[in-house]
Amino acid sequence: MSGQEATASNPGSLFSKLFETESVFFSIAGFDGYLRDVNPAFERLLNRSSAELLKNSIFELMHPQDINPTLQGFADLDDGHPEVTIENRLRHVDGSYRWLSWVAKSDDPMQTWVAVARDITAYRELADNVRELINRMELFLGNSASGGWQWFKSTQHIHLDESARILLGLPPGDGPIALQKLLRRIVRSDRRHAIKTIRHWKQSVHAEHNLELDIGICGTDAHYISLRGSRAQTDQRGRPIRASGLLWDISERKTIEQQLISLAMSDPLTGIANRRAFREHLVRELWRLPRINKPLTLLMLDVDDFKNFNDTHGHHAGDQALVAVANCIEDNLRRSEDMVGRFGGEEFAALLPGAEAIVLSADQRVATLTL
Repeated sequence: MSGQEATASNPGSLFSKLFETESVFFSIAGFDGYLRDVNPAFERLLNRSSAELLKNSIFELMHPQDINPTLQGFADLDDGHPEVTIENRLRHVDGSYRWLSWVAKSDDPMQTWVAVARDITAYRELADNVRELINRMELFLGNSASGGWQWFKSTQHIHLDESARILLGLPPGDGPIALQKLLRRIVRSDRRHAIKTIRHWKQSVHAEHNLELDIGICGTDAHYISLRGSRAQTDQRGRPIRASGLLWDISERKTIEQQLISLAMSDPLTGIANRRAFREHLVRELWRLPRINKPLTLLMLDVDDFKNFNDTHGHHAGDQALVAVANCIEDNLRRSEDMVGRFGGEEFAALLPGAEAIVLSADQRVATLTL
């Protein structure tokens, strides 16, 4: 049976559902690098027809730097590895590259490999920005520190230079500041962790145990700082009695990290929570139920006849329809604790903590769903 016969043309095959899934990039290829079959999502990703994709080796579309790692993945499959994970870049019709993360398995009888991929282009771009920011930060710190500090156990006070005072939002030239007063300037969500970390560091007798904290600072100009320090003097047991270090602004890095988290937890098409984010939120709410003694309502919503709509009006119209549905659901969830997520191709879910019952009306039919 050919690769084509094993997929889209065989409705009862194992692969047919994957080929029909709009958000998954799916392909079958031989170990010679020639694609045997691709699904519509793969075509749209590169804006190339299946005919164009199948007539050329995949290596002709691949970034030159990624060919050897991909060949190594092929070799691992050929050597009997059950599956491999490969990241590579494929060329879009406009000349740009799309980063893909593949999970590939070998199909020995067919002498082919089958693979499912996800688009990680935006993630890789943000990751590159993080690396660039860290490199710039290291270069910056190698020349001049943003701020310096010293701590003395005898007084439990911290001495700060002027740059450090500015970063912490303190008035200039006021002398040392009590550690407890400084801790109150940390945002509430980071304060407990900071207190625990500092206490553990103060009690530690290990000379190599340095103080490392990334914390948010309260104030009209709220921002994040990174604090690093090492013991300059210890008592007879090895515990610190004097320490010094540096601190610097990491607000830009934190912003990029939050963007990375948001990207990993959101659906790229609709912008709402993806399946992973929704499931994690659901688990948290289920753990809360016994403690708060309140109900929880879960709605599962499916777009009727979506495949026919997609086939009739095209994938672009189908994508627009899914975005419109997501916006409609989100607009009708008025409370801040309510959440909507995309669970699958045309499947959506909504979570309403504290709601005993939800009444939906459609064509004069009423359904009540309660969890």
